[in-house]
Amino acid sequence: MNQYCNKEISPALSSDEYNDLLKNCIVISCPTDDDDDKNSSPPSAVDSAADKIQPPNIDSTGIRDRDVIVVPNLASLDKLSLECVDNDRIFVAANRESILHESDSISIDGANVHRHYYFIENNDCLKLKSIHITVVFAGVFLGPDYRAGKIDVSLKRLSEGISDVQMGTKTLQSENSIDSIGIITIDHELESNVIESGLIELTITAKAESRYSIRIFSGSFARRVDLEVKRQTAELQDRQRRIARCKSKHKSLFYLKQLLERKIVVADDLKEHDRVSIHKCKEKLDRLEDELDQSNGKEDEDALLLRKIDALSIEHKHFLSRNLQKEDVRKDLSSKLDDVKHEIVNIVKDEERLVKESGEVKAILSAAYVRLGLGLLEV
Repeated sequence: MNQYCNKEISPALSSDEYNDLLKNCIVISCPTDDDDDKNSSPPSAVDSAADKIQPPNIDSTGIRDRDVIVVPNLASLDKLSLECVDNDRIFVAANRESILHESDSISIDGANVHRHYYFIENNDCLKLKSIHITVVFAGVFLGPDYRAGKIDVSLKRLSEGISDVQMGTKTLQSENSIDSIGIITIDHELESNVIESGLIELTITAKAESRYSIRIFSGSFARRVDLEVKRQTAELQDRQRRIARCKSKHKSLFYLKQLLERKIVVADDLKEHDRVSIHKCKEKLDRLEDELDQSNGKEDEDALLLRKIDALSIEHKHFLSRNLQKEDVRKDLSSKLDDVKHEIVNIVKDEERLVKESGEVKAILSAAYVRLGLGLLEV
């Protein structure tokens, strides 16, 4: 399949022209499963849209994209009329970036035009709410000289038998030079509606020989309200499980804190015992050394005093060494206690945050259950 077309089309497409473009366009599909819109990779395959959408802009529930109502969040449901809006028409904005398409690098001659065709394919679960297109471009070297790339970009919607409609706003336009890449971005987003399924044309107009590539991604989808309620209910249940884990962890840490505090008390008692022993040993040494200084010079008595002094010196050094070891143990216990206290503070903060979030979400979900006729929230 060609990535672009050089042929200029008529302002109001005939049925044959429209079908020909469908056969050669790239389909941009919304994910069909909630987890798919977390995927940041572009679609792996390109399919023809010619036989996929029958009829266009209508999902399997029979709801047209243009009739969908998008609310920013579940809390906004109470602003909708109970009598006038069916649940199938209500969608909730889901801000999540997802790459929809990335092209290879494409060369374009000066004064030439490339037209890229894409078919936006919504489904009855998820619909595209915003689309962001980035075109990066560069120039070419002619011998030692660099000629900057120059292009213009436009986006429009094509419909059978109806004149095309411009889409989006240029939000960034940076020129190319030898030192910097050129960038043009187009953003298209609807406040309370979705982008309808259908054919769009991205036109690249070159003013000088250039190379460019296209990246299309979504900034937000809109998820059908019952699926959003289901998703947030699952998240609420997960929060409650995390709260239970926080409580269990807090209890374990509290017991560990008490154990460390008791060990520190014991370590302090042992240190105090050694301190007393060191003090007594030092007093005996001082007394013996005084006796040796006042000795009458008898060798036998002096030898006995020296043996006693040597023995007490060894004992004194032993007490000092053991006291240093116990000081290290005391410091290690104190450090572990500080870590446990810090972890307890963090666990308590997490638990308080989760409890607060759960309360807020539960209130919103309870109102949504009633609004949508789903009964009472049992979580």
